[in-house]
Parts: sequence; C-alpha cells; structure tokens
Amino acid sequence: MHQMEDPARTRKVFGIGLARTGTTSMHQAMLILGLRSAPESTALLDEIDLDFLARYDAFFDNPIPFRYQALDARFPRSRYIVTYRPLDAWLESMRYLFGPGLDRLDPQTRARGDRVHRDVYGTDRFDRDLLAEIHLRHYREVQAFVTGRPHVWLDMESGFRWEPICDLLQLPAPRDGFPHVNQRHRRRPRRR
Repeated sequence: MHQMEDPARTRKVFGIGLARTGTTSMHQAMLILGLRSAPESTALLDEIDLDFLARYDAFFDNPIPFRYQALDARFPRSRYIVTYRPLDAWLESMRYLFGPGLDRLDPQTRARGDRVHRDVYGTDRFDRDLLAEIHLRHYREVQAFVTGRPHVWLDMESGFRWEPICDLLQLPAPRDGFPHVNQRHRRRPRRR
C-alpha cells in the first residue's frame, strides 16, 4: 500500500515576522497542529545548521526573520507565516523587551538575549530610530519576498485565526480558539 505524503511534513514553515509580533503564539499553534516547532532558533545565529533544521518542521522568532533568504535557498518549497504588528505598537513592545522584559531574566539568559539582539538588530539597547528603520525595511523586503511563494500575512491588530494558517499548511483547523501566549496585560485602575 502506497502511503500518502503528509503535506505538513514535506516542507518547512518559517515565521518571518519580527519578534514581538505573536511569534510565541505561532510556536504554540504549530504544536497544537502537530508540527514539531523549534522552541527557539538561536542555533541559527552563526550559520545554517542543517542538523538543527532537520529536527523541526516550524521555526519562529529570532534569528529566523533575518535568515529567511538563506533558509529559502536550502528549503525552496517552504511556507511562510508573516506576523505583523504596526510600527508604534511594535516599538512600544520592543521598549518593554529591551527594559523590564530582559531585566527579569537570569544573567545567563540575559547575556544570550543581548547577543541575539546585537546580532540581529545591531544593538542590545532600545534605539527607537534604529528599530523603526529595521521594522519598515523588514516588512517592505518581506512583502516583496513572499510574492509568488506560499504564505499568509497575519496582522496582530486583526487577530490571528486558524483558518488562513491551516489553509496554508493544508491541515484541518482545531475546534479550540487560537492560542494567545506571552501577552502583557495592563491593569486599568478601577473607578470607585
């Protein structure tokens, strides 16, 4: 009996939206869909590690958004999920990340995070102008890149839904709602 090829396993899935655009939620969504999603991808900071890539089906967060062209050269049949957050909201989230977000980490994890940020953003400090330039350039280049390639573009402002993702991956949509992980909830003071 000939076994049908599982379309979810034949090509890699690369999340090429910048960090702080729902990448952690996308990682969780891939796990729910039954894909082997890399919990982090820092193994790809210095080179395209084929052994690391062979272990997983899906990859999100840094340095993936900065390595997608090299990854496409190695895996030309890949699918792309572009997560997007409008510039001002992204900068506010990055201000948090470079401040309290990293300050809460243990020294070893903080050092690794600082290295990732220096490698992909050119700084380990919040620099509004530099980050704004990176955001604008990145999404302009990504928009040109995904044209003609299998992809879905998801805007955080509109919310993430299973249907466009599952259509791209040729998988049935789960009945449960989409996972939203790593959200910062700001409490509003109650009026008396």
